[in-house]
Parts: sequence; structure tokens; C-alpha cells
Amino acid sequence: MAISKGRNELQASIEDWGTILESLAIDINSYYQGKITNIEDDIKRFKENNYNENFEEIKSIIDTQIQEIGIYKEFQRGALEMLVVKIYSYAERHFEILLSRVSYNRSKAKNEYSKDGQPAKGVSDIEKFFYILKKHKKLSIVQISDIWIDYKAFHLLRNDITHRTAHNNSIDIDYVNSNLTQISKLLMIIEIGTR
Repeated sequence: MAISKGRNELQASIEDWGTILESLAIDINSYYQGKITNIEDDIKRFKENNYNENFEEIKSIIDTQIQEIGIYKEFQRGALEMLVVKIYSYAERHFEILLSRVSYNRSKAKNEYSKDGQPAKGVSDIEKFFYILKKHKKLSIVQISDIWIDYKAFHLLRNDITHRTAHNNSIDIDYVNSNLTQISKLLMIIEIGTR
């Protein structure tokens, strides 16, 4: 008989929220991909059934469906952008919880980071929190990007989305899920290192 490994409250939160966000990402992507595929299939069938018709008439009918595909692609992009912001918040929130293990809160961590003369320009709260955790606990990770490989790019993308700055990043489900996996792994490693 196998005995299940117990989880503490923080481990459960990291794992459960990671699973919820992954499921949400898959569902959102699947919904929009399904809509787009259905319209593309309708266009293909229409062309096949009307191959003898006038090209201009077919084009005028299909143009509306092509515009509809564009709208769904825009909705899909917007939904994935919202997920990027939510996933980043998931990481930041759990870093704050990890800070409490060394008797710090957000303000205290940022103040100490500043007092230690660390660079402030372009440094995220997550980086500041990681600095404090590393300072007070012996972590096996040297920098965030050792595990969250896409951290810098993801952070910049999240800032661009949050501040409505134009960005050229193509966000897809693989990128979202890859970062979510990296974040969950990072948080679990730090959780173990801060016990």
C-alpha cells in the first residue's frame, strides 16, 4: 500500500494554483482555437460547394468569416495576455508568502533591499524578494533565471501588457504553460529551501 506524501499549506497553494492556471490556459486556448477552426472549416466547405461560382461573390461572403477569425484571434491574444498577468501575480503572491518565512513582508523586504544599496532601476519586486530570501536562507538557486529561464522576457511582457505598451511578442499556449511550469518549479524549490 502506497502512502501519500503530505503537503504543507504553501506547497498545496503553489501546486493547486499552478494546476488551476494551467487548466484555465488550456480551456481558454481550446475555446478560441475551436471557434477559429470551425470558421476555417466552414470557409473550406463553402469554397468546395461553390467552386463554380463567381470569385467576387465567394470572396464577399468569405470576407465576413475571415474578419470573424480575426476577431477571435484578437480575443484569444487578449485572453492569453490576461493569463500572463495572472500567472505573474501568482508568482509574486507566493514570493510574498515565502518572505513571511523569514519574518518579512513586502515593505520590509523592499526597504532592506534599498538599504543594502542594491540596484533599483528595472528591478522587479520578485527580484527584490528573491534577494531577501537568498540573503536569509541558503538557497540552491543563484538567480531566478536558473529555473524560470524566461523570467526577464516574461516580466517585460507582463509590464508591457499591464501598462498597455505595444509589444511584438507572440503569446501562445506553449509559452504560457512553459512559464507556468518554470514558476511552479522555482516556487517549490524555494519553498523547500526556506523551511
